[in-house]
Amino acid sequence: MFFHSYKSIVLGMLFLFSYPTFAQFNVFTEIFPNERVGEAQVALENWTFLYGNIDVGRYMRGTYPGTGIDLAGTENSSIETRNTFILDPGRYTLTFLAQDNTFLNSQLFVEIGTVFSQTYRAGSTPQTYTSTFDVNESTTARIRLTEQGPQDRGGTFIANIMLDYSAPLPVSLLNFTARQNEQQVILDWQTASETNNKGFEIQQSQEGKTWKTIHFTAGKNTTSALSSYSYTADDILSDGPYFRLKQLDNDGAYAYSRIVYLTINLTDDIHVIQHAGSWEIVGVSNPELSLYDLNGILLKHLYPSQQITTDDLPGGLYILAINQNSSAPKVVRIVKH
Repeated sequence: MFFHSYKSIVLGMLFLFSYPTFAQFNVFTEIFPNERVGEAQVALENWTFLYGNIDVGRYMRGTYPGTGIDLAGTENSSIETRNTFILDPGRYTLTFLAQDNTFLNSQLFVEIGTVFSQTYRAGSTPQTYTSTFDVNESTTARIRLTEQGPQDRGGTFIANIMLDYSAPLPVSLLNFTARQNEQQVILDWQTASETNNKGFEIQQSQEGKTWKTIHFTAGKNTTSALSSYSYTADDILSDGPYFRLKQLDNDGAYAYSRIVYLTINLTDDIHVIQHAGSWEIVGVSNPELSLYDLNGILLKHLYPSQQITTDDLPGGLYILAINQNSSAPKVVRIVKH
């Protein structure tokens, strides 16, 4: 049993009846040509440099005689596909060749939009890596590659990147939501049908990349009836605003739901409104504002102020404390995109 969103039910049914279970087609392929360092690097014309140094055309050490891209340099390097592509609901297979080309302590972090992320430990010889993941509703994505080795210690060499549509998903998950009730987090979800469903792991994250399981809810094995689930947790707000479900089959197969972000309300009267380049605090007069990163480092302190500029902040998750008249501050986690 695999997840599928409510708004994609009709599309999912089309997939189920239009394609056999062995249907497969390529979504993205990047085979780097035979270039050498210093020559025109047209192999990267489909990629956007985010940071770090990229080389093309170095030969992989070991048995693989081809060329690829070397994510290396004085800092961790990152690139992503220049153009987006659409992933329709279904199961996908990602395949690529990788090797730690220098100090054998690098890692490769691969992201495909918001639907897939995984860290790979590249070895001393070329190795083909294959991962599967499920897309539950139509989404637009880019592939991002980030080398995570130590600074000044080389990087990861990769080649032959392929992303294939593997199989359709049955209609299953209708919805998955997260909401706050004072200090409680309430997670609700429904399934339209279940097949060999062992149950659901509820997972939580601070930044949407590193996950921990906080609870397991048993499934209903096989049923075509509408099924509703709910889980309430106390005192987990500080552990992160991101949640997802990991659905487990009886045979050990698994699939992930879409990620949901918990919007935390300060009070019924106090709200944070996000504008382009700033956050506006409404419902309180002349508050004291303190903005922190996830490590608790104070980034900005304003008093009195109704607004915080965000042009100078990188994208990510922040903690905003709002204080008035020396009362206990109201705290909210807020994401800058």
